[in-house]
This record gives sequence, structure tokens and C-alpha cells, in this order.
Amino acid sequence: MPICNPTSRFPTHSQNSAQQTAVVKPVSTIIFDAHVDNLPMLLAGVATGANTHVLSPDQDGIAQITTILQQAPTTSLTLVAHGFSGGINLGASTLELNNLAQYASQLQAWFNLADSPQLTLMACNVAVGNAGAEFVAKLQAISNAKIVASNRPIGNGYWLPEATQLFEAATLQNYRHTLADGFTGEYYNDREFGELALTRVDSSIDFDWGDSSPDESIEPDTFSVRWTGKIEPKFSETYTFKTASDDGVRLWVDGQLIIDQFVDQGTTEHTGTIELQADTQYDIRLDYYEGGGGAVVRLFWSSASLPEELVTPAPEAVDPVDPVDPVDPVDPVDPVDPVDPAEPPETPANDDLDGLLSAATGDNVLEITRLGNAQVFSLTVEISKILTVGSLKIFSTDENGNNRTQIGAFSVVENENNVLPDFTPTFNLLRNDLLSVTHLQFELEEKGLTSLGKLEDLGDGTFSLVFEDGTQLTTALKDEVPSSPNLLQDDAAIIDLTNLTGTVSISGEIRREASMDNLVDLYVTDADGAVFDTMGNKYMPGDAGYQAAAISNRLNINLTGDHGKTKSFDATLTGGMHLGIFVAVDGVDPEVATTDQILFSHSGENKDKLGRTFDHIKTLGDNTFGVEDQARLGDTDFNDIVISFNVA
Repeated sequence: MPICNPTSRFPTHSQNSAQQTAVVKPVSTIIFDAHVDNLPMLLAGVATGANTHVLSPDQDGIAQITTILQQAPTTSLTLVAHGFSGGINLGASTLELNNLAQYASQLQAWFNLADSPQLTLMACNVAVGNAGAEFVAKLQAISNAKIVASNRPIGNGYWLPEATQLFEAATLQNYRHTLADGFTGEYYNDREFGELALTRVDSSIDFDWGDSSPDESIEPDTFSVRWTGKIEPKFSETYTFKTASDDGVRLWVDGQLIIDQFVDQGTTEHTGTIELQADTQYDIRLDYYEGGGGAVVRLFWSSASLPEELVTPAPEAVDPVDPVDPVDPVDPVDPVDPVDPAEPPETPANDDLDGLLSAATGDNVLEITRLGNAQVFSLTVEISKILTVGSLKIFSTDENGNNRTQIGAFSVVENENNVLPDFTPTFNLLRNDLLSVTHLQFELEEKGLTSLGKLEDLGDGTFSLVFEDGTQLTTALKDEVPSSPNLLQDDAAIIDLTNLTGTVSISGEIRREASMDNLVDLYVTDADGAVFDTMGNKYMPGDAGYQAAAISNRLNINLTGDHGKTKSFDATLTGGMHLGIFVAVDGVDPEVATTDQILFSHSGENKDKLGRTFDHIKTLGDNTFGVEDQARLGDTDFNDIVISFNVA
């Protein structure tokens, strides 16, 4: 994924009069909008020395801020609130591009006694697009302050650099919300919701990407998106939801599937209806995949009292039992004392204790009651009834299964009915992945349909996970790091040997459930999958000449399997390099194979005649990958060749 500039910064143009004599103390002021999720957590995590205020949700936020700054001027103001492209929500109002002139006199007063002031907008997506850039530039000119704003979501692990000076590190690490109203969009680099490329907050679902894709990190023609959020109707009546999509779409409202058209199609409209109550928030989820050609997805709603319009997200509700008092704009609240926060309950040191798992609320949330000296959390596939490839996703959640953040994923294939007998792969999360995790939830997805794993305590420190189709996994915390490190990266696109040196001996097993006698080999790449020919020319996946250059860099390991059997192998590699994987379909000689007879782990090289790309190799566990050998993914069972290995 390309690294983009996360902030937009504009230089200060000082116009302060030389006659001004007031001195503004260089104390940071942080003003929070009351709609921010888990506001007490952020307030408790404010670093020493900052003045803190909370806006009343029922009054004009800009007026409140003006009053606060008149009583306590500052050179450094941070607004923590929900943002959108070209604006930010403050109290009962918004500050946005089309009302900057209306608030100009108040904005000019914010820093009229300050030298070199800075205004940080700690909110999502404020600087996104032309509207965002224009908003920030005009706000800078009006306020006479250097503006720091983001062109991406804020929170849930990503923060502007200024946040490290304002909040405790643990608060920034553990805060799992984002500072935006909208639908959370998870964008995947495949059609099966398996390879997560980016997550962002979208204010509505209204997209026409044409022949391109939502982001440079996402391949055109073979991507999928899952939007989740809440809606709040204004009327109690029957609502009609309408999608317009090219290609597949599914829509759930309040847990009910009301549109199910997960098929290749040109831009087509579909509708579904449901009874909703006014002023009630409902969960909504829309799944979409792009299968080639144009890429369009839009979501509308209407009712007897509501003309058809784009579906908009529900506003964040203010918790009525929130212990934080909103600020009186005439008499601002006293600053939060960051030196003496509420003491958390004291817990004994437990690094010398065994890890402990327990079931949380309900039967589908697993609590890491104590990490102790555990080094890994392991998931082992015991029984898989998946008919096509499924995706097992691991989420960090709260105790109720909310505020989910995906922290791991791998693919699952069938291991019953004499398909891959005795195949029980394991996927591990290392200790560093678990330090800030308290609860876990597990989701199995096949063909866009999902189910949550139900927990069963096995009584020996392990739990069983059972999904709706009968697929079953076991989970456990283990004290020892696996003897063989997991070398597969980017959903088996790369075998990463850069942390190993010298000769690397591997041993493993090959399973085959296919009529074609495929050959698997490895080839040398760089970290991005690029290869170089003998003249030093560089080729990226998808470039003309990539296949020939890749084959010229092959290791000639030449792994093959026997249909319906398990076969052992040993191989010798060299540390310090990256390797790609290729499959010569039905044993064709790689030196003379055509482009459709070689499948690469870097999916950008697997193109059909329409230019669509396909991911033929997927991670099935640590150091385990499966291959789908049929053109355009065929039956998508990914068990035609399955290879697992360990470092000897």
C-alpha cells in the first residue's frame, strides 16, 4: 500500500498588531465535542498541562469555543470531534466550507492575541478532496492560525502526530473508535472479503468508480467492500431500500437480509422493504463486489413521508449517563486535572502466570482474562465443511462484541469427505498482537454469507469454536513461540526469509485434490514482488515480460503431489531474500508456458483477456497455502494443491 501524506498543514500568516500587549500563555487547550465515542476514556488520557473542555451538544459549538477562548486564550487549540470532507461537527452546529463566512468574526477572535497560533482539527477526513483543501485554506486565512488537519480517518490506531503530545500513549493505542459520523467501509483486494486493503469512513454509499478502483492499493475489477453502520429513520412506517450496483450486492437492515443479488450484473436496481420505527437506530450492512467492467454501488431509501434520497448514517448519540458534564459556554468547565486521574484498579503482576481464556457476554465473545506469559494465541482447524474457500476473520472487540477491529485472517478449505484427510492447519497470533486486546470474536465467511463462532469450553484452557455449517476450530493460549516462524506474508504472496541468514532448510507436506498434475516452484523477488532480468531490468506483476523474468529467477524446487495422497518433501533455501510462488498448471514446462498456464502468488500477474486479475494462492494457516488451478478461479475450492512447511 502506498504511503500518503497523512496531514495537511498550512503556514501561519501573522497579522497581529504591534500595539497588542496581552500575553497568551503557551498552554494547550483541547475542546471535545460531546458526540465523540467513549469520551471519558479520551478525557482520562489527556497528558499533563492541557486545559480541557467539553461542548454542550445542544448549543452552537463555534459560539461556545469563542467564549472559552475569550476567557482563557491559547496559542495551541485542538478540536476533537467528528469530521467530514470540508467540515467538522461542533456541538449543535457544523463548521464547514459553506458557512465559514457566517462565522468569520468569531473565528478571527479565536487567536487575536496570539503569536504563531496553531489549530489542530483532530477529526476524520477534514482535508479530503478539493472541498477539504479549500476549507482548510480558508480557515487558515480567517483564523490567522497554522491548521493541522487529516485527509484520512482518525482514531482506531491512527492519529495526527500532535496527538502524541496531548494524550497518553496507552490511550491512543487502546482507543478503538474513529472520529467521524458515517458508514465504516472495509475495502478488500479480492471478491471474497479476504484480503483487507483499507478501512475508511464514508458519509454515504454513492460511488461510480468506472473502470478504476476506490484506492491505489486496490486492484480494479476484483475487489469487494463491506459497509456497516447505523441508520435512524424519522418516521414510523414501511421503508423501501434501493440499491443500484454493478456487480453483486447484499443488504441487511436490523439483521434482516432484504436485498440478495450477489451476482455479476450491469448497473441494476433492486429493492427491499422493512418496517422501521422513528427515532430508533438500526444496524445496517451492505456487501458489494466488483467482478469486471464498470464499478457502481449506490444506496437509497424512501417511505410514504420521505422522498427517495441517499441513505445517511445516524448521528452519534450522546450517552445520557456520560459522567462528563458539558461545558457552559458562558462559564467553561474547569480543566481536567491530568496529574491525578481516577486510579485504575490495581492488578497484580502476572507475567509469570499462565494465560487464561474465558467466555464473555453471550456465546461468541472470547475474553483474554489474563495474557500472563502466553506467547501466542493459536487457532487450529479441526473440521471444515467449507465447500468453496472460506475466510476466517479474527476481531478485537469489547465484551459485548462491539467496536470490532480485524487483527487477523486466513482462508479455510474443506477437510472432510476424503478431501485433504488429516489436514488441520494452525494460525497463530503472536504476543505483540495481543497486548492491547481484551476480547476476541471470530467470523467465518463463505460466498458473502457469514456466521459467528459459538464457544464451548473444553475444560483444559482451550475453547472450541463451532460455526453454522459445522466447521469447528480449537483455540488456546500457548507459552512457547512456534519453533518455525511464519514466513508467509500478504496472503501467501511472499515467502519472507529476510529475518533468516545462511542456508534455510525446510520440510513439509504436499496434498493434492485435483486431476491436473500441477508443479509448484519458487522464484526470487523484491519486497514488492518485482523481478529483474539478466540485464537488470525491473518488472512488476502485470508488466509485459514479468513471467519470463520470474521463470528465469526460479529455484527449481519443483514440488508435485499425488492425487488424494499426502507427500513429504525437503528443500534448501537461502536466507535474506523474498520469494514468490508460481504454479505450472498440469505440469507444463514453465520455460515454454503461455500466460494462462502459469499462476503466480502475486495476483497482478494473473490476468484474463479482459484484464481482470485473480488471486489463485491463499494462506490457509501458518506456512500453509492452497492453490486454485482453474481459470478465473473455477470452483474456488483452493485445495488443488496444498503445501505446508516448517523451517527444519
